[in-house]
Amino acid sequence: MSHNLYIYYATESGNSQGIATEISREAKDRNYNVNLQDLNEFLNSKEVGHQLAIFIISTFGEGDPPTKYAGAFRKLNRKVRSLKKSLESNELTTSEPLEYSNLRYAILGLGDTNYNNFCNASKTFKTIIDNLGAQQFYNPGYADDGIGIEEVVHPWIENLWKNLENASKIIKENNSIPENQTKSSNVEIIHEQPNTIDSKSSAFQPDKQTFIKWKTYRSRLNTIKRSLDLDFSSVANVTKVLGVPKSVTASIKIVKKDVTQNLNPNASIDADFPLEMHYPSWLFSSSTNADEKIFCAKVEKVQSLNTKDAVKRTLSIELNINPEQKDKSSELLHSKFIGNVDIADKWQVGDSFDVLAPNDPYFVSALLKRLNVSSTEWHIPVEIQGNVALVGNHLKQFVSGEHNKTDEDKNKFPTLFELFMYKLDITSCPKKQVIRVLSDHCLDNKEKTQLLLASSRNGISIYNKLKDSNTMATILDLLLNFPSCNIGVDLLIELLPPLMPRPYSISSCPSFNKNIWRFAFNVIEHKTNKFDDNLTKKSFDLSNLNIIPDQERNSNEDIAFTDSNITFTRYGVCSSFLDSISNYSLPLESYKQRVIPNFVSSNTTQLNAAVKYIWGLDQAETKSKLENVYIPVCLRPNLTNFRLPSELSTDIKSKLEPEGTLRPIIMIGAGTGISPFIGFLEQLAYECIGQNTKPETWMYYGTRSRTTDYLFEPQIQLYTRMGVLTKLRECFSRETNTNDGCDSLSGKYVQDLIKLDTDLLIKKIIEENAIIYVCGDALGMGKGVHEAILHILVEASKNESHMHVLSEYLSSEIAQPENKKPELNIVQANQILNQWTKLGKYNRDLW
Repeated sequence: MSHNLYIYYATESGNSQGIATEISREAKDRNYNVNLQDLNEFLNSKEVGHQLAIFIISTFGEGDPPTKYAGAFRKLNRKVRSLKKSLESNELTTSEPLEYSNLRYAILGLGDTNYNNFCNASKTFKTIIDNLGAQQFYNPGYADDGIGIEEVVHPWIENLWKNLENASKIIKENNSIPENQTKSSNVEIIHEQPNTIDSKSSAFQPDKQTFIKWKTYRSRLNTIKRSLDLDFSSVANVTKVLGVPKSVTASIKIVKKDVTQNLNPNASIDADFPLEMHYPSWLFSSSTNADEKIFCAKVEKVQSLNTKDAVKRTLSIELNINPEQKDKSSELLHSKFIGNVDIADKWQVGDSFDVLAPNDPYFVSALLKRLNVSSTEWHIPVEIQGNVALVGNHLKQFVSGEHNKTDEDKNKFPTLFELFMYKLDITSCPKKQVIRVLSDHCLDNKEKTQLLLASSRNGISIYNKLKDSNTMATILDLLLNFPSCNIGVDLLIELLPPLMPRPYSISSCPSFNKNIWRFAFNVIEHKTNKFDDNLTKKSFDLSNLNIIPDQERNSNEDIAFTDSNITFTRYGVCSSFLDSISNYSLPLESYKQRVIPNFVSSNTTQLNAAVKYIWGLDQAETKSKLENVYIPVCLRPNLTNFRLPSELSTDIKSKLEPEGTLRPIIMIGAGTGISPFIGFLEQLAYECIGQNTKPETWMYYGTRSRTTDYLFEPQIQLYTRMGVLTKLRECFSRETNTNDGCDSLSGKYVQDLIKLDTDLLIKKIIEENAIIYVCGDALGMGKGVHEAILHILVEASKNESHMHVLSEYLSSEIAQPENKKPELNIVQANQILNQWTKLGKYNRDLW
């Protein structure tokens, strides 16, 4: 009799979900009744006391659980606190069974040693369920993405099965877990030939009603055809292949849905995809939480924030989230998905939101071509047949029988093209298991062997080459370079990880307009090694990739798949989407000599005028007017204390805060990392109207060059003149003649300025209890700033009065012995920063 096995995952980018799915497939092959679930379902499980479970948990940022699961962690923590109180009050005796006393589990944590608190989320989760009585049946594994998670993941999975079998035997012998007498139904793999349908069928016909559409044409294109420069000499003499992931076969089938629905209303039967595509209605969340639902926001304005000589192009976009927009949108079929009235009065400065950007349609077309899928099949409604328990969460809504029965919208079935557009990550480097499966489907023995070695422990150097920034290999790259591989679409859809939304910080404030979100982003463009133009000629012909009819092409624009020998270019999925729908806004010629008027801001009307004026500067030039341009977005829950002090509840304010005074604010960011701080300053400007006192605000701002990359300069000037920003410290990493106090050898980054200001910051942070905010890149700036603040704490501890203040945040376990010099070490300083994070004194928004 097979055991019920529950596999839970907590993911931010899809890695833990992919590993959980891999384990679930092999567990099914080993005759376990598998239930693959999101970690949030763990608390809702009715059989929580009778489980054999495996947990795959990622760590996000600096030791936090993935955003979506922070609530689950809090609930479990409350259970531990409640248990502790019950034991202390004798309401519960130690002889009574604990809630998870029958739970036998194994845990695999994913993290990155480049960040602080490595694998902290999985370690915290383990501590919590251990306190609630759970017992591990297998030692935990902690995989480091800094060196390659496969180094730990694959050996851990290999040794899992023997331990799982032993745990199952013990459970059976003790009869601790009653068996479910009804086995989950086996998945029947359907081997029917795919149905074909004429491209002129009713499913492809335009509908009279209008949809929310976006333009698919792109003038800046990803390089599609290129040769991967892989060196297999290091494995030429391998006699035994080690650490190869387990192969899998398809457990789902993609079948045509016999339904008429409105697809691609502007499609031409002469093109592989239309010039305009509509957002499918199933993309929009039916979440019961109105704050988290996905909706369409209108692009109102685009601004260029840097000049043509800048290394990167940086844009600012203004979105309208009002559902009652008075324009042509009222005629749209899916107008119920425009705006979100529920969040207009709830979002705050410091919040961020997700953009659900589709993949590049050119890339999707090339991939489907390579998979030998007829273009007549691309735009036909499909559904998934298979065991829903084994299907990833991103695909469950398309499994037969899982559709919302109350959904009256007939457009609830995706097309094959839409699945690859909106649901699957096709641009990240494939995981080793995917490469192993590709090997299984190669007809050429040499290609089969090479892919097998690339997925093995022997070929770790080859796999690292595929992942590095000079290669950035995709699933399409592998399929083009190994042309004998004939993997099926069904299996590939099952193997590919979900396409994750991209988060952006809001740089506006609700006091100016609660229906406006502004955000800034860099247009990501990677230029790496050159491609081999002969590759396609000898392996796979892309010349027939019919994306846009010839008559629609502009002869002055770049055309996909030219034969010129150019550098390989890869654009970011979300930033290239935003760039294209914004009509490729042009960078500024130069920063003009701006004269910011001395605005009077004694009331809201006057301040509104000043803010509107400042945001009206540097309008981006576009090739055509923006009209009814929408993007799908979703407000992210703010689970940290990344809020202005006025938004902090009294129960988490430091007891050391001087009563009746305003705490200083210290903001630290580089590049687009200052985006939320522009919202902070804007909000503070409104809050200070009519007030005699203002909080002291400092900003540490780093960028490449004052003349090319000074983002938000008009806003910074305005709030400095108004006295809202009281101290500005700037550094420019690409300039040598500056007055920022940093010489050319110091690096001239914000962390260098912080170290230079150690004495000043000790006074603000320790004596005046300032609140610290850090936003930006986690690996570079974030880590450097964290180390600089640790340095400040260590230096502050050399003063007896400062050490007295700091010691109140130290636990007794690591407090300094009385006979030693009262000075902090790095471990203690880190513990203080952890405490400050909980108290809302040290807040970070890193990516």
